[in-house]
Amino acid sequence: KVHVAHELCIPPRTESVLMVRHSSVEREAYLEVLNAVRCTVIQQAAVSTYQADSKQSVRQYVMLTDRVRQVCCHPQLLASQQYGSKMLSMNQIGVKLVEDAVNRQTAAERELCRVLNQRAFLLLKNR
Repeated sequence: KVHVAHELCIPPRTESVLMVRHSSVEREAYLEVLNAVRCTVIQQAAVSTYQADSKQSVRQYVMLTDRVRQVCCHPQLLASQQYGSKMLSMNQIGVKLVEDAVNRQTAAERELCRVLNQRAFLLLKNR
């Protein structure tokens, strides 16, 4: 490749790094994915500090890192995986994020009620 590089007349590579603030929807999508990735990594670390198949482990961490990078670039990159292949506007992504958060909150409240009812039953039973 080096011996034919002068024939191609390709300009040198330039790279520009731009720092851009996320909109509220982009930030929420980013934080949601980042927290999910953190939980996954922590759970995997708690289960096993050493995995026999290190290539699989590295591959999985690269995939998780890619998810964070993709959502940082644009929430639509992950929204298509989560909400189907149709393109969504930022407002639609925001609505989906809110719906997902409400659903998670509702599930957590139901689980809390279930645990509290179970404990109350045990207390009444032991009287």
